[in-house]
Amino acid sequence: MQAERNRLSPDCQEAAATMYRRSLDLALKEAFPQENGMLDAKLKKLVREKRLPEAIGDWAHEVRLIGNDGAHDLEGVSQGDLLDAKAFIDTVLKYLFTLPAQIASRRPVEL
Repeated sequence: MQAERNRLSPDCQEAAATMYRRSLDLALKEAFPQENGMLDAKLKKLVREKRLPEAIGDWAHEVRLIGNDGAHDLEGVSQGDLLDAKAFIDTVLKYLFTLPAQIASRRPVEL
């Protein structure tokens, strides 16, 4: 929610980029609570162990870099990069949470 509010506010692209990165980090902590450490290492491990598809891992690294630019780069973040980060976060949240819940709701209940 913070990322979305900042994305829509004038001159808040850096804050939004940082919050999209935080959203990714928090989503992975929720989905893989046993995994600790820095986001970059965690992503690499999850892809290496095939717990995340390589395409998701690659895109997640891009969001991580966009968020890092928002936090550290003096030139800031472009609107295009910000929209890419938003699109990815929407996708990864569906992959990690929405799709598994939808699949589970369609399975027959075992007695």
